[in-house]
Amino acid sequence: MMFTPQQLTGGPKYHHKTRIGNWSEDLELEEIKLKDYLKKKLSSSPDGFLHFGMKVMLVNHQSKGVLLRPKSVDLYEFARAPFGTLEQEQGSFEDDTVHYGQNIRIKLIKADAYLHSEMVTGLAAAKFSRHQEVTALTAPSGETLWQALFPDTQARFEMDGEAVLRPEFQSFLWCKFFLIQSLRSSFLASDEIPYHNLFGVEFEVHCFHYFSLGKSQNLVGEMKGEITGDYALRKHGLPNIWSMIADSGEMAMA
Repeated sequence: MMFTPQQLTGGPKYHHKTRIGNWSEDLELEEIKLKDYLKKKLSSSPDGFLHFGMKVMLVNHQSKGVLLRPKSVDLYEFARAPFGTLEQEQGSFEDDTVHYGQNIRIKLIKADAYLHSEMVTGLAAAKFSRHQEVTALTAPSGETLWQALFPDTQARFEMDGEAVLRPEFQSFLWCKFFLIQSLRSSFLASDEIPYHNLFGVEFEVHCFHYFSLGKSQNLVGEMKGEITGDYALRKHGLPNIWSMIADSGEMAMA
């Protein structure tokens, strides 16, 4: 492959229509980029739902960061952003679609470890916030079970048990929800708490419920017969809100 002096020095490239320098390679590169873009745009879930076995990425709305797997002592490169695949807990729903309120496990890619959190003790707590620590555990247990809850507290009761549906305008699955630990009812959260490690400055991930301090007028609604005491109407803060991005082209079960 030959390059022009302008391209070697980092200057602006010639357009392939001028047929100067490596115009053929530039034209081929543009065609490849277009094919990759169309492939990603046209790849979607057949029915528009979130399925078990998909590789997912979890994005927090407060820190604007992606949930990454724990640091490794290995020296070779590995993917940290695609956190893992979704696994179904036995004895729940019969189909392979993820439902609100269903017990699920989030497994790391190429590692027998699951997203895990345990009760705060004198020896186990988040390093800076001292909230419930979030780690990865190799053995599946009750502390590796999570549930996806509908983000709108006004409609959460009605949406419990419904399949997680993606918005129609997204080319990738982008689901906004809360992740709550099934065993301890603690919400997965992240805040702009700097955490220094081998990869630089990252933000801490922990479990804590960031409820709003405003009153929701529950008693007035109960008096009118609109709601009951079973409704959790207190809104969550941004640290508890997550979005799940799933590459719908990867549909193989783990």
